[in-house]
Amino acid sequence: MWGVVPASVTLKGSMLRASWQEDSLVLKTMRGKGVGEKLVIDGAKGWDIVLAKGTSKAIFKAVKFCGER
Repeated sequence: MWGVVPASVTLKGSMLRASWQEDSLVLKTMRGKGVGEKLVIDGAKGWDIVLAKGTSKAIFKAVKFCGER
């Protein structure tokens, strides 16, 4: 499960289509198989900017990795 919430962001007078992603829940049996990373990538599609803060080390790595792409 991945929560995506629309957010208002204005940059230099222009409104950006933004979302806030907090964290994900992945079944224990599915962890370490790229499911969290896929949730992050799919949740970021269609937004100009994605704001995120992971509450676990695993999701922080997934968000950081996706941001480097």
